[in-house]
Amino acid sequence: MKEGRMKTKALNYVSEQVDRLGTETAKINEKLTRIDSQIEALMKKVGGNGNGGNGKPKPEVQMKHCTHCGELKPATVEYFSARSDSRDGLQSWCKECVKKYKSHFEQQAAPMKRCARCGELKPATSEFFSKGNCKDGLHSYCKACAKKISKEYNAKQREKKQRARLIAERDDVAAKLKAMRASLRALDSEIAQGG
Repeated sequence: MKEGRMKTKALNYVSEQVDRLGTETAKINEKLTRIDSQIEALMKKVGGNGNGGNGKPKPEVQMKHCTHCGELKPATVEYFSARSDSRDGLQSWCKECVKKYKSHFEQQAAPMKRCARCGELKPATSEFFSKGNCKDGLHSYCKACAKKISKEYNAKQREKKQRARLIAERDDVAAKLKAMRASLRALDSEIAQGG
């Protein structure tokens, strides 16, 4: 009589564990589905919308006139280079004007190069192309395209790692479930032979 109760308790315990593992497997599958949809949304956002895609407005900043082009721009290091001896800590020319001024001399003798990805013709200078292994010593993609490629690659790698981790978890739960079912079958056969 005691053996029958013990086997019944064991059978109930194994049955509960099988149910729990089944629930965990379902949760992991839901997580995988959610991750897939997040990845799709992320891939649509690659490239950004200027504020990082978080929908929050940027805080207000002071404005400054560039003394070269006369445009009014935010007084931040994003638009003006730092200069320790100026009153506001920024240069008087915006970064865009400084680049144009510097590139003016480079472009006079610089040959042109076509980006292999976007197809735009740009001066073959370090301003537009990174150093690379091509004959001219520059990369075949312009810096803007190289940045986009890097963002896409990094997003895919994060997705692959997360997906692999979840699949491993799911496989582990499935193995436990299989072992519990085998144990349950063995208990069933013992009960059938003993009873």
